[in-house]
Amino acid sequence: PKTLLRPMPAANQALARVNGVEIKMSDVEVLLWEWRKNDVLNDLITYQIVKDAAAKQSVTVTDEVAQAETKRLMDGIAQELPQGQTIQQAMEQEGTAPSRLFIRVKTELLLRGIVLKGFNHADYVKVSTIVFKPASASTADVKVAVDKAEKAYNRLAAGEAWDEVLLSVTDDERAKAALGSVGWRAKKLFPETVQAELEKLAKGKVTKPAQTANGLQIFRIDAHGGTATAVEKQELEESYFAAQRQGLMSKLR
Repeated sequence: PKTLLRPMPAANQALARVNGVEIKMSDVEVLLWEWRKNDVLNDLITYQIVKDAAAKQSVTVTDEVAQAETKRLMDGIAQELPQGQTIQQAMEQEGTAPSRLFIRVKTELLLRGIVLKGFNHADYVKVSTIVFKPASASTADVKVAVDKAEKAYNRLAAGEAWDEVLLSVTDDERAKAALGSVGWRAKKLFPETVQAELEKLAKGKVTKPAQTANGLQIFRIDAHGGTATAVEKQELEESYFAAQRQGLMSKLR
């Protein structure tokens, strides 16, 4: 949009003066082309690739929507700037401008539209998990893991808090820090027995221990995609888009 473009100085306009010597637009313009053309060209190539792909799938994003998102991003950046620094100064330091941000924003919005076209929230579930890994593949070690998983499940079924059970049975520091949360996952990735439970259980309920590639696992349902809140759906879409973006972009290129 022309409203995002600043008028280009006349060729004879002085942009700076050093010890009485003027540096004019005509001096700068030819070097800008030589030094920065690839930056501009690459952004425009990416935009055109995504725009064409979006048109084939009837995915559209208006300039008004892209401008609104661009403004939101710029307002967020402005709030984080040191006192006295303007958004224009900050963007110039980064070699960008509202027009460049707009192109990148619109590209991302179109790409997001392509990724999410036909996306079904109901195919996903947000879960936390407790994992019981056998010490080895021996029958005895597997039985130990099964017994631990069954005891933990019984504690949860009896009403004991998820956090208390998890922290008492796992030594995995990452699992402890996240309290077992693994986020949104496609239902089809779970074992069939778990998939059947996921369809029936309400939010906050737990599945029975099941054998997976990670060992014995208990899953707690943190949200169902089909009945998720607006915030949860936004989180799910962001997670899905982040996972699919790079692969789609490589395919389009």
